[in-house]
Amino acid sequence: QTSTARSRRRKNGKNSEGEKYEEKTKGDGELPTVDVLSWLGRATLDVIGEAGFGYRFDALTDTTNELASAFGIIFSTARKFRVMTILQVWFPLLRRFRRNNQTMRDAHATMRRIGMQLVQERRALVEAELASLSSASTDSHDGNDRGNEAERIEGDRTVLGRDILSVLIRSNVSSTPSQQLSLPEVLSQISTFLAAGHETTASALTWTLYALARAPGEQRRVRRALRALGRAEGAELMAAIERESVLDRAVKEALRLHAPVGSTMRTYVGKQAEVVVPVSRGVRVRAEGRSWLSWRAWVPFWKGEGGGGTAWTVERGVRLRRGDIITIPIQAVNRCPEIWGEDAKEFRPDRWLDPPATASAVQGLYAHTLTFLNGTPVDGNRACIGYRFALTEIKIFLYVLLRDIEFTMDEDVVIEKRVNVVTRPFVKSAPGSGNQMPLRIRRVLEDEE
Repeated sequence: QTSTARSRRRKNGKNSEGEKYEEKTKGDGELPTVDVLSWLGRATLDVIGEAGFGYRFDALTDTTNELASAFGIIFSTARKFRVMTILQVWFPLLRRFRRNNQTMRDAHATMRRIGMQLVQERRALVEAELASLSSASTDSHDGNDRGNEAERIEGDRTVLGRDILSVLIRSNVSSTPSQQLSLPEVLSQISTFLAAGHETTASALTWTLYALARAPGEQRRVRRALRALGRAEGAELMAAIERESVLDRAVKEALRLHAPVGSTMRTYVGKQAEVVVPVSRGVRVRAEGRSWLSWRAWVPFWKGEGGGGTAWTVERGVRLRRGDIITIPIQAVNRCPEIWGEDAKEFRPDRWLDPPATASAVQGLYAHTLTFLNGTPVDGNRACIGYRFALTEIKIFLYVLLRDIEFTMDEDVVIEKRVNVVTRPFVKSAPGSGNQMPLRIRRVLEDEE
């Protein structure tokens, strides 16, 4: 997991990107409608670039960055809903028919070339760092000053050396050969962190602003709370933002109601050939024990072996065989009335003052929700690897934006959700215009609140 300490060291980068985004909104009086999804997507890409790899995309100000362009081309497919994409998830044989035109190949080549450059630069930094530490340690026998020098070098690493890629390479160099990642594996982490580190965060921020735009009273409460923090800097400000309860409740509620990823899939690969997973409700199961939740349950129907005469029973468990794919219904659990009450689909941050007892049964990594999947901060091996980083980033962006800007919606605009891995908004009356979240913005003076 990405530690909170490392997240704090990234605070200056996040604050900077948030303030760049805020600069785009400056003006007098009522400002034009802005597609916050687009702007936040670029801002969070800048953040993960610097925090993850010490790389400046400058996506907010520079539209010609070749790595940003390559990334956009490669992941544009993930932003479009296609039936074939879903089928390729369930049926691996269909993956051989994926589109791979010259533009896509060029984009992959660009990412690999720049990725190699980043890895080589970080490896050189790490090797130089280790050499300095080794030299200081060797000379420490000459006196305590040398030993203290080694500690000083360890404690004063540059921000460049604290990015995720540097930490990964540093760990890789110090590992035993059998545990080291290969170069292709290290390179693949760049794409993983870029995708997971900015797409989902941009979506979370977008839906949080949407929820607050639809609840102006809650937005004013958050703004007053953030302004009460003053304009401190550094660790003091970061600690104050993390402690701010009104902001925390708004973020929890937005992430519950609008999870960036509505569902995901898992494949059973356990040691036992077959297991029964207990469930809270009865599950309709075929007579031979195959749940209708498993794709294998429907094979007999496709072969003409099933039909009206098939016997079904209800069991308190889902039978899984090795290789079965199951769906984790993140959004369904987060919005379940039996867990959260009759107002489960409403944005009500104060529910976190006294969460329902039924929510405690949800073994989510964060706030008894499945937004970051399941697990605990200690045992979250199937959960979001950077959830602490994401939460810190979300709160910092909201601090910068909501402190001085009011977000409102055009009453005639209806926003709906388009789900393909990440949940993105679109305007119902203009579905062909692509994913967008048009919000009206206005600077709020200090004496208005």
